[in-house]
Amino acid sequence: MRHTRRPVIVRTMLCLLSAATAARAADPPSDQPKPNPIVSEPGPATRGEKSGYTLFNPTPPSLLRGMNTDRPDVTEGPFTVDAGHFQTELSFVEYTYDYDRGVRSDGFSVAPMNFRAGLLNNLELDVMFNPYVNSLTRARGEPAAHLRGFGDAALRMKFNFWGNDGGDSAFGLLPFVNFPTASDGLSNHHVEGGLILPFALKLPADFDLGAMAEFDLNRNAANSGYGLDFVHTVTVGHELTEKLNAYVEYVGKAPHQLHRTYVAFFDTGVTYGVTDNVQLDAGVNIGLSRHADDLLFFTGLSFRI
Repeated sequence: MRHTRRPVIVRTMLCLLSAATAARAADPPSDQPKPNPIVSEPGPATRGEKSGYTLFNPTPPSLLRGMNTDRPDVTEGPFTVDAGHFQTELSFVEYTYDYDRGVRSDGFSVAPMNFRAGLLNNLELDVMFNPYVNSLTRARGEPAAHLRGFGDAALRMKFNFWGNDGGDSAFGLLPFVNFPTASDGLSNHHVEGGLILPFALKLPADFDLGAMAEFDLNRNAANSGYGLDFVHTVTVGHELTEKLNAYVEYVGKAPHQLHRTYVAFFDTGVTYGVTDNVQLDAGVNIGLSRHADDLLFFTGLSFRI
């Protein structure tokens, strides 16, 4: 965020694509066609008018807000999924490459995903997991280390304070817990967690600004104790066409008592709104500091039902 057989992965992908097709067929009419705006577009009702809807009393399709996703950039959004609706966000494949002082690392993940469920109009539950990870590390004069299998999983809650159903800004709160479900070698076998504070602001000329402060309680490099990672991001998005958006982003991670150094990278990508409920994306992350991964390529899908 280990060892699964290929047929399981294939069946998982077929189920997800079938759900996406069904979501597309059920798309309600909408006047909010923009894909993944950083600041939520106004919906047909205010929070007060929608406050009575819950997981078991879903928001009617005519009152749904524009679709907002927490991918593909690193910056989390402050917007929640409408009550009683579900949103799946995944990468088809993520490929990572890094070369540092004679050590080369290659890795890829298949279908890492975030399953989001709207509990209330301003509250959602997220389940995140990584079905398959494959990592290969090679160093001069040493045998290659090849690890593969299931990855760690995470459970999150997201609460929106304001801006869910329109406005020039939005703010949220996102506590989370990571569980060591991964195969040997791909996990530190300890529970970790943290708190994310996402913010969004609408700018002139169809630009949007997103920012995030994240505090992670993580295991140190020696796996002998806990320390703190302070993750800080800023992303700027722009509407290129009615359906196509692009973004650029800076991400930094400052460790405290973790025996690691500061890590920074730049990333950029695009999103394309196939329908009101289906979105495709692609992008690349580029390491700016020595200990950041050099490159990460990804392409993904998000859909809402």
